[in-house]
Amino acid sequence: MDNTIILYLVLFLFAGAVCFADTHIPAGDVFGTWEASGSPYYIDGEIHIPTDSMLVIEPGCSIIFSGAFKFVVDSNAVLKAMGTETDSVFFTPQYSFVHWYGIKFNFSADGCTLSYCRIEYSDSSGIYCYNSSPTITNNTISGNSAQDGGGIYCYYYSSPTISNNTINGNSASNYGGGILAGNGSNIIIFNSILYSDSADTGGNEIYIDSSATMTVIYIAYSDIDSADCFIETGAGGIVWGAGNINENPLFEDTMFHLSAGSPCIDAGAESVYVSIWDTIIYAPEYDLKAAL
Repeated sequence: MDNTIILYLVLFLFAGAVCFADTHIPAGDVFGTWEASGSPYYIDGEIHIPTDSMLVIEPGCSIIFSGAFKFVVDSNAVLKAMGTETDSVFFTPQYSFVHWYGIKFNFSADGCTLSYCRIEYSDSSGIYCYNSSPTITNNTISGNSAQDGGGIYCYYYSSPTISNNTINGNSASNYGGGILAGNGSNIIIFNSILYSDSADTGGNEIYIDSSATMTVIYIAYSDIDSADCFIETGAGGIVWGAGNINENPLFEDTMFHLSAGSPCIDAGAESVYVSIWDTIIYAPEYDLKAAL
């Protein structure tokens, strides 16, 4: 073997190492940028974005939890996990028999964003918002389970915008298989599918509890069965905007892509005026292929 061939072989092996690198993240603080070149990122303990810090997760990253660990965004911290239409960010467990514990926004700063992410198989809420208002758009949130709020849990003055998402196949031992909200949360759900979520006690898709401060959810241009939404007495309510349907979305595969005959195709809107809060919400330029 001459020197030229040896050089090519070394370069090939080096390129392979770069393309297929993996990164192990121990328990502790995380911030900065996670790039696709370092993916997959194996999470080997509970991680926190500390106060006044930011973590950006770039398209093409897989965040794989090796144990029952949670991902916490602390007070005044920012998480931006932003994939693209063709290159998602994955949050998933390494093993089918040991699930992770979800993404927890806890008094987090404005500007937190989950976009084009797949958040799956958490044994706590997939996304937990406590006095936090992340933008949750173009995600697939599926297979998560919790006592309450299997897919998304919003509590204590959280006001997230939930648009262009598929929330499917999540479960709760008690309330709110898809979403649970309470204590002053004001939520906008737009261009989304909530389907086939389940709860043992009440609210397969949405449950609003009767906490001290009323909670209101505005829903427009979404596929959801109102009979699977439960509101406790005195809890607040759901404002049903325009364009909602109650149909089987006809997913064609386990990635929740829509089949050609899906009633959700072209059933969304580019924007919606939310009269109760006098605001206009715009859909992203590109929607998730599995969403409305």
